Amino acid sequence: MKIISIFVVFLTLTLSSAYAGVDPSSNFWQLTIRVSDDQALLEHADRIPALTKKVRSPGTLGRPVSLPYSLTWLSQSGSLLFSNSVIVTTGVRVPPEEGNLPSTMLPDEYCILRVAGPPDLSSVSELRLTRNDMTAITSTVRIPRILTLKVISLPVSEAARNTPVVSLMAEGPVGMHKVVDTGDDANRLVLVVLGDGYTTANLAAGDFSNDVATLVNAFRTTPPWNLFFQGANVYAIDVESNEEGADYEDASPAAGGTVKDTYFNSAFWCGNIERLLCVTGDGGSLAYTAANNYVGAGVWDEIIVLVNSTKYGGSGGSIAVSSVNSAAAGVILHEFGHSFGNLADEYDYDHEGPYTGADPSNPNVDIDASGSNLKWLIWVEEGTPLPTPDTAAYDNVVGTFEGAMYHQTGIYRPWRCCMMRALSCGFCPVCREALALEYFNMVSMADSIDPAPGSTVYSIASNAVLHISPIPVPGIQFTWAVDGVPVPGATGDILVCSHDIFSSWTSTVSVAVSYPTPLVRKTLISESSHWNVIIPEPFAGIAGPLLCIILYRRHSGLTCTTLSS
Repeated sequence: MKIISIFVVFLTLTLSSAYAGVDPSSNFWQLTIRVSDDQALLEHADRIPALTKKVRSPGTLGRPVSLPYSLTWLSQSGSLLFSNSVIVTTGVRVPPEEGNLPSTMLPDEYCILRVAGPPDLSSVSELRLTRNDMTAITSTVRIPRILTLKVISLPVSEAARNTPVVSLMAEGPVGMHKVVDTGDDANRLVLVVLGDGYTTANLAAGDFSNDVATLVNAFRTTPPWNLFFQGANVYAIDVESNEEGADYEDASPAAGGTVKDTYFNSAFWCGNIERLLCVTGDGGSLAYTAANNYVGAGVWDEIIVLVNSTKYGGSGGSIAVSSVNSAAAGVILHEFGHSFGNLADEYDYDHEGPYTGADPSNPNVDIDASGSNLKWLIWVEEGTPLPTPDTAAYDNVVGTFEGAMYHQTGIYRPWRCCMMRALSCGFCPVCREALALEYFNMVSMADSIDPAPGSTVYSIASNAVLHISPIPVPGIQFTWAVDGVPVPGATGDILVCSHDIFSSWTSTVSVAVSYPTPLVRKTLISESSHWNVIIPEPFAGIAGPLLCIILYRRHSGLTCTTLSS
């Protein structure tokens, strides 16, 4: 089928500044839940500080299994203190490239939930998770038996109430470096990189620092992260292990492979899959402890563990793990595409039959081959055949190429070779758009706004100044208006309320902060703020400051500008 014409409609996604981040008066918590086959344990409950960015549970997107629950907080007497809806996720992904195994094989031992809750935990005795949807789930992941129950009880122990302390033993975290610093963590994508299998000598030689630098460089040179890493922060936590490497580098456990003494207990052959490299035992808990104590619970967004081994391997789950093989950067970028952008795997296997399931929620795979309801139709150029022949003639063309999500037929991808199909390829336009939208769904385009949005600004004798401090991502634009009419020439991050731009003594000033970018076609990314500005011309001079003081005492939230002219 050929597309005769494409009508592009831009929908404006407008976020009020009041909702761009977290309400400082709200109480948000990070819950670390450890899940075994027959038990769920609340390991820690940590208070999240006030943030500008959206509170976001790490690893929720892109996990193989997502289960809807109601979360209730109960008192000692069993009365309800607070309730909300949450998504419990599980599943560990295997890195691509081997081509003979499905990518979602194991349940993940940990789930991190970041949710609103009561002011403190002193009166909380139990958290109760109740399944909202008890329908059968089709998945290649073996779901822990505990998650198939209707109700899960999580007693709040004293250990869960108390924040853990950073290990100061010879083995463990010994220091932290903020290797990328673009501003306040409160409004940044924050990555924490930990090392496993690095000895004291390895750290002193700079091995871990060099591996982190290689990873950072991969983000900085891979679109779209080359743009958004200008609004990201990266912490590297030095962790000492007693031995180099990881368990079973040389052979499988059944074949008598060597076990190494490392801090996070990283091991190959997880789930009896050679290239599935993951942290085992208490490794996950230790990684969360280090990130929470050095960076802050709720402040970090993703944890990456680099394992000091050149053997190919890694995994994607609540924690991304990769060896320092030459493909390490690609593994992390690929897994990050899952966990951050909800991107599906686009590769397929010879032994899998046709895909017969429902249309997946992932933005980069679709069961529609003709284009009538295609998720990425806006990216398909006129004249592109749908479905699209999988030949070199259609390299770098957005279409519908058959084969994705481990199946060769019945499901389609937008690009012949994307990083979600092969590590040697970059992200396709559809995947870049998904990552861009998720980035701006998390952070606010304004680091700070002065005066506070929604406040009343009383300007006399001199001109009040309204100021937006944007995040350091290039291309952010500003459109200022008075009573809905754009102010000519006002396109910067500051508006000086000179009296000649107002037609009445009281007006509404608004600003639309937008990020028009060729990376995104589905919507115009935009946020808006407004103020009530009062300019009583007759009260200039001495009377002005006096009137300002009177009004200030009568009206909360009033901002007075009383500098003499």
